[in-house]
Amino acid sequence: MLGSLLGLMAIAAPRRAPRGGTTGPGRAGVAAIRGYQRWLSPHLPTRCRQIPTCSNYGLDAVRRYGLVEGSRLTAARIRRCNPSTPRGTHDPVP
Repeated sequence: MLGSLLGLMAIAAPRRAPRGGTTGPGRAGVAAIRGYQRWLSPHLPTRCRQIPTCSNYGLDAVRRYGLVEGSRLTAARIRRCNPSTPRGTHDPVP
């Protein structure tokens, strides 16, 4: 269901967020990431191996590209992270 919704949003979504800032769906995405950072992340045993952290990368990506493209970039970033990734690897939002 979520995949279908994101697919439909990708068809209609611009590649970059409008000049005025984050769109309504983008603001919801930013709020979700902020909630994760505040309430869930502190209780997880592992920490992000990359700079910026994956959640900060997600914030930057959603703010810059909007919810759909920012989510796609963030998912790709999370897939690149694994135990063989050296700590402190620099991987900014394109």
